[in-house]
Amino acid sequence: MHNQRIMKNYTDILELHPEASILTERYFEDPDHAVSEEQELFLEELLFLFTSQKDTDGAELRKKFEGYSVVTLVDYLRRTHRLYQSKLIPEIEQRIFQLSRTPGLETNGRSLLLWFGFFKGELMEHMLLEEMNLFPYALEKAAGNDPQGYSIDEFLDHHDPSEDHLTAMLNSDLLDEDSSLCRVIKGRMRMLQHDLKVHGLIEEEVLPYKLNKH
Repeated sequence: MHNQRIMKNYTDILELHPEASILTERYFEDPDHAVSEEQELFLEELLFLFTSQKDTDGAELRKKFEGYSVVTLVDYLRRTHRLYQSKLIPEIEQRIFQLSRTPGLETNGRSLLLWFGFFKGELMEHMLLEEMNLFPYALEKAAGNDPQGYSIDEFLDHHDPSEDHLTAMLNSDLLDEDSSLCRVIKGRMRMLQHDLKVHGLIEEEVLPYKLNKH
């Protein structure tokens, strides 16, 4: 009931910016993971950032989110992983598969399907390593413990921007602007690209800052 009540607070925002549902879905369409008051405030900050359409850098993002707990940050990152795996990636992949069956666009569709499949594989591996190493480490560190065998520096040394492949796909000539299906695919890719950028900045700028204070 709490989730349903606070979801009503975002109705006006979503009417003006329906694309912002990418943020609310990870909080309000996940019945197994309740939303705390701090997480709700965190979501409000994300919505403002998303709908303002500002190109945010790491320093600005850290200033905006440094007041939130490590638990809330890790919760956001985990919810995001679940959303990518269960919805965003499969949706885009299905649209590209449709493109590969569209007369006149089959060749581009098949090429894009292979490229996106490579990106998906790298992203899934990337997320699995974070689930296994970064998140348990961060929560242990935030709890006042001194976890061994992993460090935030090790994470930063091996963390590459996940959205680079999407940028390259969007800049390629594989998506024909005259095709309505291509325009839909581009729109979903751009949405994922922006979300991945914010996700990555929180991992690289906000979370290390918080952990280095413990």
